[in-house]
Amino acid sequence: MAETARAMPHTLRAVDRDSEVLAALTVLSGFNADLTHECTRAINRLRSPQLQIFPALERGFPGTVLTRSLVLELFIKYSGPTGLRTAGRSNVLPWARNHSR
Repeated sequence: MAETARAMPHTLRAVDRDSEVLAALTVLSGFNADLTHECTRAINRLRSPQLQIFPALERGFPGTVLTRSLVLELFIKYSGPTGLRTAGRSNVLPWARNHSR
């Protein structure tokens, strides 16, 4: 918003507290918060069984890295964490480098 205010001040307008626009923005903000919470819940539901079965994944793929599309493609290609271990670092890293952005 600050960049918009600086670069295009003519596009901004004042909104009163009793305005319908403010009420609509409040509703949209609530939807955004709900979607954010649902995304977080879905990611946690995906991660939980993976980490219960293979706790070492947390060390290999810390934080949100475990839910990135490249990591999920690795799991599909190598049939899960056991397949990754069997394939070894020398096979997995070149594949990951060739398929990463």
